[in-house]
Amino acid sequence: MAGRQRNADEYLDSWVEWGAKNNYLVLSPQFDEENWPEPLGYNFGNIASGKEAKNTPNPRAKWSFTVVEQLFENAKQKFSVKADKYVLFGHSAGGQFVHRFMLFMPDNKVSLAIAANPGFYTLPDTEIDFPYGLKNMPVSVSQKDVKRWTGGRLILMRGTADTQRTENLRQTPEADAQGKNRFERAGFMFVQVKRADPSSKWLLFDVPGVAHDQKGMALGAQRVLDSMK
Repeated sequence: MAGRQRNADEYLDSWVEWGAKNNYLVLSPQFDEENWPEPLGYNFGNIASGKEAKNTPNPRAKWSFTVVEQLFENAKQKFSVKADKYVLFGHSAGGQFVHRFMLFMPDNKVSLAIAANPGFYTLPDTEIDFPYGLKNMPVSVSQKDVKRWTGGRLILMRGTADTQRTENLRQTPEADAQGKNRFERAGFMFVQVKRADPSSKWLLFDVPGVAHDQKGMALGAQRVLDSMK
């Protein structure tokens, strides 16, 4: 899942060599700005239209989240793939997409989700308003869904050098409450998940020396996947 620039082709370039070597089919859907405007349209799965505080819920068929599951099923048929599960990796805005996808699509077919360097998170906290928490969400989720979310296989991946406060980093009071940069915010999210669900299977993985770079984070994710063979 590509970042804010929606540069799916460049994300593919970071994965195709590893995919060919390891017999993986690599897919990166192109969500354009016109049809999937940020932030609701892409980062938040297009579960609603409008503004974050004033939005209109969309039917499930229009979610960008549902596109991923459909893409998996279509790819299985087109390329004769026999796998029942897939790995979902996203960086930056794509990392935001991934961790929310796992919440709003509890019946997904993901074997492992990797959310790399998201700008900020939806916390497992019912006292904090969406998109920073679970209060006043455009689409309701049950406590069972939240439990499945925090109990799922998800890796929060952060580059140890991703510590800059650039113009692309959300700097609202709610986002800054999670940390001053992406590195800090990943650690904060991990602590909040473990606090909400001490039995959570989520992992926090640091990629040494990498800043806000999808290529470097892709290599880190590939090393994780190689170690799981």
